[in-house]
Amino acid sequence: MDEKSQKRLWCSFFDQWWKKDLTDWIKRDRNHPSIVIYSVGNETRGAIAKDLVAQCNLLDPTRPVTSGHSGSDFMNVLGVNGSSEKQGYLENLTDKQKGKVFIGTENTHTWQVRGFYRTKTWFRDGYPNKNQRPYELPDLTEEEVFTHDWVDELDRKNRKQIFNSSYDNATVRVSSRLNIEQLRDIPAYAGSFRWTGYDYIGEAGYVHGGWPFKAFMVEQLI
Repeated sequence: MDEKSQKRLWCSFFDQWWKKDLTDWIKRDRNHPSIVIYSVGNETRGAIAKDLVAQCNLLDPTRPVTSGHSGSDFMNVLGVNGSSEKQGYLENLTDKQKGKVFIGTENTHTWQVRGFYRTKTWFRDGYPNKNQRPYELPDLTEEEVFTHDWVDELDRKNRKQIFNSSYDNATVRVSSRLNIEQLRDIPAYAGSFRWTGYDYIGEAGYVHGGWPFKAFMVEQLI
């Protein structure tokens, strides 16, 4: 089956089942006091967002609805992934966004390994990086103090295949400490969901080049 056929098949199942699946989900969880907000997707697009939010609001009018970085104006709460970490993001919100509470739905992007302390700051995409627009994060020392790593430089499968640090100095755009300060100081910034909040099996190749790593990081510091 080619990609277009797969997409048509997936859309037909979605159109047939989304309302029942969403209804079952909300009815199952709406009496749980731990539920504070619903998310109806991640990095998705489409006019169906209006119907998804309306159905959630109908079944449970007590909790708002968001989605991870969909950019949809239909969301009760704007959800923003990594973009909210970039320098200048908060200063360049659209008029519609300025009047709406938002949450960081996939941040902060920090890369940490329990028990391995580096003293030189490490940015995933290098620093400075115009696309990521990271905040400056000074090195702890002029030279790296803890230099032991699991593989020789020439044997790395990619440039990201490196131990990071248990300290808050391995990141994409912003440190965890600065993110907490933003949550404290920016009234419309309602919360942040750290990526990743826990280790999981998958995307090992994204950072470490694959085997012998099976999980996203060695051990995520939570």
